[in-house]
Amino acid sequence: MVRTLFPSLAGLLPLVMFLLVGCGRSPPRGEVKRIETYHLQLETPAGWTGGGAGGIYEFHSPDGTGRVRIAALEGASSAVGLKDAQWMAGTGATIHKRLLPTSPVKIGALVGERTRVAASDRRVYEIIALSVTLGERKAVVLIQTSVSAEHAEKDPAAVDALFTSLRQSIQASGATSGPG
Repeated sequence: MVRTLFPSLAGLLPLVMFLLVGCGRSPPRGEVKRIETYHLQLETPAGWTGGGAGGIYEFHSPDGTGRVRIAALEGASSAVGLKDAQWMAGTGATIHKRLLPTSPVKIGALVGERTRVAASDRRVYEIIALSVTLGERKAVVLIQTSVSAEHAEKDPAAVDALFTSLRQSIQASGATSGPG
């Protein structure tokens, strides 16, 4: 009986290997969003929708819990030392609590700062402020990624992974240069 069992198992091995390899496929890649006005690009998770108008770009998750807003910060020429109101520009919210201290960030030749906050609109934001040169003008571009506070409380690891993947996907594309 043992001898007849082994040939049967050996015959199943290729099927088991096929199933294991087939089930181990990577998740679908995100979608590269080109922000032509600021010569940036980033990769949002698959299924996020949105676009830009008037220098403001917004992308949303299918369920509405996640958002990315990209816009220039009016009147600023350096991303260092921003005030709370500047970090939250365009959101209609104020900072309720700092979740991570402000820290330096470098994306290619671009430099700036990032912070993570809980805001008055019941959202958690990771905000990146980049110093850029657009033509002859120095500017600051804010990349405000946010999720609902409920989502952040329910699945903090997924939220941290979202913030990290979006931050790491940001790239300069084209004529944008560092603070020179």
